[in-house]
Amino acid sequence: MREPKSRERAIRLQDSEVEGILAGTVCELRRPLKVQPEAHPEGRWTFCMSSTDRRMEGEFNWGVPDPEGRTFTERGRERQMGYRSPLGLVGDTLWGSEAWQFADWTEDGEPFIRYRADSAIARRSPRSTLEGQEWSERLIDIWTGLSAPDNYAIDDRAADRRWRASVLMPRWASRIALEITGVRIELMPAAAAVQAGARWAWTIAFSRSGKRLSGDIAKDAGRIWSQTSSCAQ
Repeated sequence: MREPKSRERAIRLQDSEVEGILAGTVCELRRPLKVQPEAHPEGRWTFCMSSTDRRMEGEFNWGVPDPEGRTFTERGRERQMGYRSPLGLVGDTLWGSEAWQFADWTEDGEPFIRYRADSAIARRSPRSTLEGQEWSERLIDIWTGLSAPDNYAIDDRAADRRWRASVLMPRWASRIALEITGVRIELMPAAAAVQAGARWAWTIAFSRSGKRLSGDIAKDAGRIWSQTSSCAQ
């Protein structure tokens, strides 16, 4: 497999996930597959590390062996059902978006962000990011709105009184960066499967330190992605 180019994506986090990540007790995140493969007692997953057809590289594939035991990846693409991780590959970075609010401002107009998961407050600035200019202008409008007399009079702060949804968090306000160290597809625990209405899920392993666990990206990809799962339910 050709060495992938590192990318950065957002991942929405629940309060409990944020707490676990910050405490160091959570090192994997699970997200259900949006399209679930058809259940079959002999169905199994394979991962394409390298192929003459570059469209297949980096895909997890679900297939059912034929009477001779061959999977669709060995027969060709005509019966293939391929999946690509929507959260990225080994070596990519995820930045966490979580529930948040504007808590206060500096004299220079930079905001303090409060995070709902643990009520922590941190000064954040968009100036050093690609979206900085756009947000610097938007922050003026936000500060003006929060400075309205009826809001400011509550505690002499131009602060939010409600939490902003995680999906609305910009990159510059995030305090969590995760380097992906493993990607796989697994059966969800029974209780979680019922709640999510899904049997299979992406499991994303990560490191907050930014250090590789072992080997380079290609080596780790082979070690983790080559794992297969069989479904006997």
